[in-house]
Amino acid sequence: MKRAIGLLAFSTFAVGAVDLPYIAVHSNDARGGGNSIAVYSLNAGTPLLAGPAEYPVLSDNPARTVATYVPASVTEAGIASYDEDARWKYQIEGFSGTGFKGSFCVSCPGGITPPVAVSDTAITLKYNVLGGIYSSNGLILSDTFLHYLATLPPGAKTTINTSVKGRYEEKSQSNTLLKRGDMTLHNASRLEFVIDPISGEVSLHTANSRNQCTPYTRLVMPGMLCSILNISYQGSMPDLSAGPLKLTASGINPLLTKFNNRGLSIDYTFDEQLWSSLSNATSGSAKQLANSLIAAAAKNGGNATMKVFFPNDFIMAVATQGQASDLTDIVTLCLNPDYSRIGADFCFKPGEGVSIRPIAPSIEIRPDNPDYKLDPNGFGGSGKGKIGDSKPVTIPFTLLTTAKEPAMAISVSVTGSSQALRGQDYCLFRGVGAASNVTVPVPGFLLAGLGQQRYPQSCNGQKIAIPDPSHSPTSWEQQPSGINGYTLWRAPLILGFTMNDPVSTKTFSGDSWDGVVDAEGTIEVKATWK
Repeated sequence: MKRAIGLLAFSTFAVGAVDLPYIAVHSNDARGGGNSIAVYSLNAGTPLLAGPAEYPVLSDNPARTVATYVPASVTEAGIASYDEDARWKYQIEGFSGTGFKGSFCVSCPGGITPPVAVSDTAITLKYNVLGGIYSSNGLILSDTFLHYLATLPPGAKTTINTSVKGRYEEKSQSNTLLKRGDMTLHNASRLEFVIDPISGEVSLHTANSRNQCTPYTRLVMPGMLCSILNISYQGSMPDLSAGPLKLTASGINPLLTKFNNRGLSIDYTFDEQLWSSLSNATSGSAKQLANSLIAAAAKNGGNATMKVFFPNDFIMAVATQGQASDLTDIVTLCLNPDYSRIGADFCFKPGEGVSIRPIAPSIEIRPDNPDYKLDPNGFGGSGKGKIGDSKPVTIPFTLLTTAKEPAMAISVSVTGSSQALRGQDYCLFRGVGAASNVTVPVPGFLLAGLGQQRYPQSCNGQKIAIPDPSHSPTSWEQQPSGINGYTLWRAPLILGFTMNDPVSTKTFSGDSWDGVVDAEGTIEVKATWK
């Protein structure tokens, strides 16, 4: 009789415990496929905690997945030796429920391999011939566990105990996750740039835009430095010396690179020290940018902004294209772990976009003696006189029109209080204060162009055709504008009221009057080009 004796060697050992500091990232404006929440450990290599709640559809990473926890390295965990399904046991201090929902898989839908079995204390993962950290060893966090970690207060600790049993050995690992803080991203309002067609100066159309942007010179180039993303941080200053994260750029708006050959670079920064260019489709030092993103707010009292520098010449170049330009999406930025091939990216689109109004032929009227009491913006003019004087009340304005070709027709209308008297319309001046029932007819007129051609007007909004620069070039002064390829035409316009017409000595009702009367109205000018 022959006997065969088989010897089976089985070993059990524990890998040294590791403290794993991490931060949570939140976005209040997860638009266009951006991620809303994520967690990232700040150590180098493994163990590793990284990734968002949602699949990072905006990422260019070929190995995309969601929030992943790697308890230990390939060598430490021995995963590469498996030739059968691996059963992980786990226990999470302070958390009850299912902690993990699958394993990382490069080629699987959503970056996840569903488990063979799962419970609140164990997960069985299907055998993967690739093995190692890049497959079975990456445990995908459940949604509830991810949100648990993300919403813990700074300073909170969570210990995860795991053990995995193979054919010949069993290994265990205990890691303590220490939350350092929360970083929250919030998009600033949409920017609206306009070009003054007369001076060529860049200005901001809305109050929000004016609050977000300041004139700035970068590398001797004047422009606007605008905040497009607000960043807040709560917690202790994280140690970023290991350089665990990187910030990469993708989906850069083609308009930002269109004028790069002119040296018009669009750059962004979190601290005005480290800059990265968008115009040449690069993201600078990815690790330094990630550190700058996190540290800027942590160092600055918990608040910082992402700022983008727009050269004035870039804004002008876009505006002179003569068509609306789509800058709703400026760029996509993705935060991801630097020491891993796991594409657990948190992606976001900073800002609500940029609007640059195209330059078009324009006409403008400006008072020569702006009355800031009447109009704080300085668009109002005023004058005063005395009934019976030979000198009329005159309010001088300047007409300015900018275009590539001269306007073919120009009209002016004066609209205010008006009333007919014996079949003739007059401007209506009304008594001040208690005398508001006093209404007086006053003849009005316009003096237009360098030749001061006179036109009667009665404040009734009637359009009055005046000499235009195309048909009456001598009525206008011509000069270069602040915009290349455009010409500025300038002409005087005087709004006048006759003081010595007998009709004004009586009210509209035919009564004599004494006191002070006044009137207000608007002047509108329109121009037509080919």
